[in-house]
Amino acid sequence: MSKTEELYRNRVPRTRHDVHVYQRTGHTMPWFVPATILDALQSFEVRPSDVFLITYPKSGTRWTRKIITLVMNDANEELIDTDIPFSMRSGYPEFHINEDDEPWYKKLEQTNGRRFIPTHLIPSLLPPQVFEKPVKVVYIARNPKDAAVSYYHHYMTSPQQIPYKWEDYLSVFLSKNMAYGGDWGSHVIPWWERRNNPNVLFMKYEDMVKDLRKCVREIAAFLEQDHLSDEQIDKIVKLCSFEYMKNNPEDRGDRFLIDYWKVDPSKSPFVRKGKVGGWKEYFTVAQNEEFDQVYKKWIGESGLEMEFE
Repeated sequence: MSKTEELYRNRVPRTRHDVHVYQRTGHTMPWFVPATILDALQSFEVRPSDVFLITYPKSGTRWTRKIITLVMNDANEELIDTDIPFSMRSGYPEFHINEDDEPWYKKLEQTNGRRFIPTHLIPSLLPPQVFEKPVKVVYIARNPKDAAVSYYHHYMTSPQQIPYKWEDYLSVFLSKNMAYGGDWGSHVIPWWERRNNPNVLFMKYEDMVKDLRKCVREIAAFLEQDHLSDEQIDKIVKLCSFEYMKNNPEDRGDRFLIDYWKVDPSKSPFVRKGKVGGWKEYFTVAQNEEFDQVYKKWIGESGLEMEFE
C-alpha cells in the first residue's frame, strides 16, 4: 500500500461501492483524485494552445489518447517510444497516486509548448479557464450500457475493491454516486450541448469503431494538423486499430495496472474487447428496462442519440 493510499484510507470513510472514496460538491471521488488537487486545479493556468481530451471513464480514453498523441507528433511512433516531449505525455492532472511524487498538474505548469491534457473530471471540477479560453476540447462519448460493463470489469479486478455483484454495481452506476465519473448524463450532456462550439469536437466511440480513419481525419483537422499525408493517417489508423493495441503491452497498460493498481492485466486490460453491444451479455430484460428509463432522463430534450449495438 502506498503512503498516499494509506493516508487517505485513514482519513476518508469507506462506502459499499468503493473501498476508498469521499464526497466533493455532491460527487463521489476516489482516493487517487484527492481534494487538495481538485482545489489546486481551480486556479490552474490554462493556455489557449492546450488540448484537452475529456471522457467519462471507460469510454475509449486510452484509444483516443494514442490517436491524439500520434496526430500531434506527425505519426512518429519512434518519437513516442523514445523522446516524446513531456508536455505531450498525457498524464491526468487530477491524479496523485504516490504522495512523494510531484503532482502531474505541477509538472504541466513547468512545461513549454503545446500541452495535451486528458481528464475524466466533470465540468464543475475542471479548471474554470477551460471554459474561458479558446482551448481545444475533444470529447468522446460512449453508450452508457457498454461503458457500464467496461467500468465494471476494470473496477472489479482491483484487489483494492470490495467484491461486488453485477446487479448491485449497476444500481450504483445508475445513481449519482458512481465514483469519479458521477452519473453518465451529467458528464456527457454538458459537452453535447457545447458541440457547436468551434473549440469543441464531440465524437462518439461507436463512430470510431465504425470508421476509425474518418475519425482520425476529423481529429487531425480539428487540431490543425491538416498537413498529415494519407500515408501518415493510414499509419495512425494501423497503430490505433483494436487488433494492434490489444497485442501491445504498452497500449494495454500492463505496467501501469501492475505497478499502481496491483491488477492482473490479463483480467482487465485497458484494451479489453472494444466492441459495441457487449452489454447484452450482462443485462437482464428487467435491468435493461430500468436502465432505459434512467437513460431517457439523462438525455431529456437534448437530442443526443447513442448507438447501443
